[in-house]
Amino acid sequence: MRNNDHDHAALVTAELAATTIPSVERAEAVTAPSTIDRLWIWDQTEALADEQCLLYTAESLNSSRPVERTARALEFPADMVRHQVAGLQTQADAAGQYATAVRQALAPFVVREPGDRSWYLIRMLLLYVGDITAMTSVCILTGELPILGAVLAASVGAAAVIGGLAGGDVKRAKLAKERALDPDQIPEHQLPWRHLFSSSSAGATHHRLMAQLAGLIAALLVVGVVSLRLDIEEPVTALAYGLFAAAIALASWWNTYEHTDPCAAAIDSAEHAAKKLNRQVRRLATSRVVRRREAAVADATSIQAEYTARGQAAGRHLEAAKCVALTNNPAVAGHGPAVNSPPPVRSRRGGDA
Repeated sequence: MRNNDHDHAALVTAELAATTIPSVERAEAVTAPSTIDRLWIWDQTEALADEQCLLYTAESLNSSRPVERTARALEFPADMVRHQVAGLQTQADAAGQYATAVRQALAPFVVREPGDRSWYLIRMLLLYVGDITAMTSVCILTGELPILGAVLAASVGAAAVIGGLAGGDVKRAKLAKERALDPDQIPEHQLPWRHLFSSSSAGATHHRLMAQLAGLIAALLVVGVVSLRLDIEEPVTALAYGLFAAAIALASWWNTYEHTDPCAAAIDSAEHAAKKLNRQVRRLATSRVVRRREAAVADATSIQAEYTARGQAAGRHLEAAKCVALTNNPAVAGHGPAVNSPPPVRSRRGGDA
């Protein structure tokens, strides 16, 4: 409650405490004459109460004008954002339904362990960094500039990692052979992924070619590392580094082979797309323009409701003042219009029905 509200409450309390009922020689209540429909003081009080409501309504419009202006300026941008949110929400719902369908169709065929993707990336990163470190030291020891040696080492490390990706082709061929079904035996809910349940000789030839290419990459890495090391170190040391290069290439191949799972990849891809769309929906729905628009509308509504309540309170205060005036004049209440005379036209008070 504001300070002026406290002051007003104290003032009203003081007025009520100061109200006195004049003493008369004998107590007697006299009803209003039957020819009087109402008293003029009643009409006066109602008119003043209407005036207070109108004044407070005008004050509310004046006080809320800045935020109303802000809300109006943000209306079109906020509507555009809401339109985008509605479109994205439709896509997100469809993506969520698709992700559910993928999981229901392919989950029984998943062989990858939960959480394996993080370990796969960590292992691949360690192998890549290790290969870069070994190759950088070789290039520097042979007299290459450090920056050029580091770039070359990064390329060689990438070649080792990429060569290891062929392990994924071998794993896919193995899993496809295990899942292979006759086209007429594939259930209806798995038909969109029928390619995961077929194994062809052409595909097997491709996988063998990829495996051979990976082996060639590993052999070239070993020969290259051994040749560089033989130029600056003993044959045993050169052979050891060559074996390290071969181990990195084979480990990369096995890491990819162990991680590869087409069914799990399809599920992960569908769920990732659904989560991405949901994140976009949340980001747009809580964007700054929408929040500013909602805040401005709420402020304007709150200000107008406050002043409406203040106007009604002022009207009630006048009603109380009317009662005080009648109480202080028990002998003569005043005059009024005759019975059945048309009442004066009055404006409807703010907030009254």
